[in-house]
Amino acid sequence: MDDCVTRARENFLRGYSCAQAVLLAFAPSLGMEEEFALRLSSSFGAGMGRLREVCGALSSLLMLEGLLEGYTDPLRAEYPFQLIGHHGKTRTHSSYGNVPWMNSVAPQQCWINDLDAANLGIAQDDEVIVSTERGRSKLTAKVTNRIMPGVVSIPQGGWYEPETRDPESIGSPDTLDLGGCISVLTSVRPTPISKGNGVHSNLCKIEKA
Repeated sequence: MDDCVTRARENFLRGYSCAQAVLLAFAPSLGMEEEFALRLSSSFGAGMGRLREVCGALSSLLMLEGLLEGYTDPLRAEYPFQLIGHHGKTRTHSSYGNVPWMNSVAPQQCWINDLDAANLGIAQDDEVIVSTERGRSKLTAKVTNRIMPGVVSIPQGGWYEPETRDPESIGSPDTLDLGGCISVLTSVRPTPISKGNGVHSNLCKIEKA
């Protein structure tokens, strides 16, 4: 990351726009040709259309984030769904996640489009396992047309509940989480803006438990 920051600064001093400097700095690590990176980011310098409203460097950072575990990633062959996270109705992040009455009002469930659910043989409230390269989590399904096909969503803040407390295996990607904790599925790679975890840039698969 530090090398990319240094390259971005050097690119800017060479005369490239802020957007070009940033995208060009990360291009080699993403297998992107430099000429393509320069052309792609050329209209974002000094803001979109040079209106100075959205920083060009920020625009390029958002493009970069979309390239990581996005629609063209080879990982989609094994993990075909885009996993996002959302705020639930009954918790403040993880607070109150241990209150049974609150959980009865809005249980921790994985949202899946009804068409995708039908293709996978998943019905409302079926137990499912959501997996990424980083871990696996078990929870029930919320089948709905309120989420687009190809995308699943898990409310953030679910409590981590590993199937075993063995110190040799706790935290391992092979240890199944029983609490619907999205944190076992997301990347620790910081996002370019907030420096938080990439809760909206994850490829996953979902299957009946």
